[in-house]
Amino acid sequence: TYSYTLRLEKLGKAGEYETPTGNFSTNNYATEISTSGATDKDFSYTATAHPGKLYVKCPDYGQTEAGSTITLHLKGSEGLSGTYAALFADWNNDYTFTEDEMIATAGKSDSNDPRDFHFDLAIPENARTGNLHIRAIYDSKSFAGTPIEHINGPLTDGMVYDFDITIVPAPVPASYCTPNGSAHSGGNTYLEKVITTGAGTTLD
Repeated sequence: TYSYTLRLEKLGKAGEYETPTGNFSTNNYATEISTSGATDKDFSYTATAHPGKLYVKCPDYGQTEAGSTITLHLKGSEGLSGTYAALFADWNNDYTFTEDEMIATAGKSDSNDPRDFHFDLAIPENARTGNLHIRAIYDSKSFAGTPIEHINGPLTDGMVYDFDITIVPAPVPASYCTPNGSAHSGGNTYLEKVITTGAGTTLD
């Protein structure tokens, strides 16, 4: 005989992420979600009180180049001591999250503190350019399952935050051709000096 476990999820509209459902406590919320090290623009979200709802789509965004590494930092209220955190990145932009897209956890099966932790996220050099959608979920440590099992809810006592990091192509270094030909046979034709004026640093 065989036994199987099926996980059924409600599908959202095409081109949209499903809005999470579940229960929340006003004592449990993120006070800061931010990045550092982005090549163009760091992301920042801050809050001094609970937003009064389970799900927050952060209005700000970050921007960094493919091949770069950014540091994500998450801080939260003291109420989050009884929760765990998990972050997912939708690398293929299919508007769903899968278990292999989980990029970090805190307080689940690790020693990270969901109230204050950070981790480095390496953006592959061949990453798809455009918006990288990231979802951070908090829920009670009493939940026995894995984070992906309730990525869209129902959460038992948590919060969900979505935000975007725009990935742009890394600049291609300029490449100049090397001249070829013959030098002056007598060695009498050459550049004696090159100088500049008016620049912050003078070439001489």
